[in-house]
Amino acid sequence: MKSTDSIAAIAVALIAAPLHAGDVKKWIDADGTLTYGDVPPPGVNWTETVGHSAPGAGPADSDYYAPQNRLYRLQAERRRKAQQRRQRQDAAREDERLRQQSLDQRRKAEKTREKRTKSCTHYRARLAESEHRTIQAYRHEADRLREASRLALLKKQEAKYCD
Repeated sequence: MKSTDSIAAIAVALIAAPLHAGDVKKWIDADGTLTYGDVPPPGVNWTETVGHSAPGAGPADSDYYAPQNRLYRLQAERRRKAQQRRQRQDAAREDERLRQQSLDQRRKAEKTREKRTKSCTHYRARLAESEHRTIQAYRHEADRLREASRLALLKKQEAKYCD
């Protein structure tokens, strides 16, 4: 008899629960997420009643497990992952841009060094050639002066002895 009474009490409780159900409302929270529940938080400007729910009926009927909320959570998670992926891609692009910029600067500096080295070598060669010509010219002039003085000496001696 006891088991029949307890079964009857459980049956009455299960049948009476939907009769005490409260209204289910929906609103948009501060994050922009559509939320369902029986009582919106303070400061919410817009609410709409969408149906009845048995309060405390279990996790399947709670706001967190409501299909619409689950869908919005999944969409929010997808958006968050997509944003993280875009941020990683942007960071990778920025790293590549900075690496390319660094390579370009190194190449430019190397070209400048090569150009300066080439110019330096060219001007050093021209300077050496010019110095060589100058030295050769002085040698020729010295030889010419020596020859002229020797010739003058010979003429003097010829005049002295050949008169």
